Amino acid sequence: KARDLAHAFLLDAGEHPESAEAGVAHRAVGVTHWCFGEFVEARLHLERALAIFDPERDVDLTFRFGQDAGVAAMFYLAATLWPLGEVDRARRLIVDMEARVRRLDHMGTYVTASQYGATFDATRRDFEGFETHAREMAEISKKHELPGPLKQYVVLLEGRWECQAGDIAAGLAKMQGAVVTLREQGVLLFGSVIWSLLARCEREAG
Repeated sequence: KARDLAHAFLLDAGEHPESAEAGVAHRAVGVTHWCFGEFVEARLHLERALAIFDPERDVDLTFRFGQDAGVAAMFYLAATLWPLGEVDRARRLIVDMEARVRRLDHMGTYVTASQYGATFDATRRDFEGFETHAREMAEISKKHELPGPLKQYVVLLEGRWECQAGDIAAGLAKMQGAVVTLREQGVLLFGSVIWSLLARCEREAG
């Protein structure tokens, strides 16, 4: 259903192929292809979304969608390039994403980018980088009320730290609780990364 809606959105934006709306539509189509593992198709649309993005023109999208459109396009393109073997460019996009976030004054983008960074690092088994991004999310959660899914990601990450610190039972309980809540909320995005983190702690627990 999401892919059908995304393609319909892109068709509607077809009369204005360089518009902000077209950029969002290409990103939506690209993300749905990414979710299916159709990385070649995803790349085409995500490259286009990033090419269309205009930091000055599209600033209002940040407040309409809760995150910067350029940051989102950079992350999903990086997540698409990684399994296609373009690891160096994928890493550079994440570096560029983080540099852009530092220039913005928008908490929604900051916390979402921290989640993106943690997810990307976990995907490539860079657990040092993962911990850095995870701690950023935890610090934000102490100062700001996060929406449901992001709050559960923080709980999940806190559980991961506790497992690493040796309190495996408490950490595992937090992680399992967060996974159950995310499923109940219908949040399946990044599920494979979340389940792999949980599996590592379950293995440590025997």
